Amino acid sequence: MLSDVCEEEARVIIIPPNLAYGERSIGGIIKANSFLRFNIILRKIK
Repeated sequence: MLSDVCEEEARVIIIPPNLAYGERSIGGIIKANSFLRFNIILRKIK
């Protein structure tokens, strides 16, 4: 998933509920059975 990302490249990562928090709600911010979406940019590889 991320092993082929180049520096300064942007990716959208979607995590399904079964790999995230599942049926648990997190502090009223993340509802149960929510998909998580992360917008990432790899700035630098060391």
